[in-house]
Amino acid sequence: MATREQIEVLLERLEKAPPSEHFQHIDNNPVGIRAILKYLSETNEKVTAGKISEHLKVSTARVAVLLKKMEAKGLIEKEHDPDDGRIVIVELSGHGKQTALAARQWHSSAPQDAARARS
Repeated sequence: MATREQIEVLLERLEKAPPSEHFQHIDNNPVGIRAILKYLSETNEKVTAGKISEHLKVSTARVAVLLKKMEAKGLIEKEHDPDDGRIVIVELSGHGKQTALAARQWHSSAPQDAARARS
């Protein structure tokens, strides 16, 4: 288990790191799936793999790998844009919405849990 000092050092590094560093190995880490879940759950516009790539500042190839994994887990659904059949829209499935909500609830309670642990 990490010590309090180790956790504080890690948090300081995360605050100073540019966003792209957080996602350097996005396709090998569940953080990538969580980042896409968060983005899809917070946007009200049509989202493509390209928009996800731009938002996370990672390559479309990495996003494609994650989307395949997410689709296999039933977290997302893909459909062709009715206005332009060449465009594929990505959206959360019912299971994906539940997963995103659970993650958001967990993350909102994490700072309170950490504060209690420090006391």
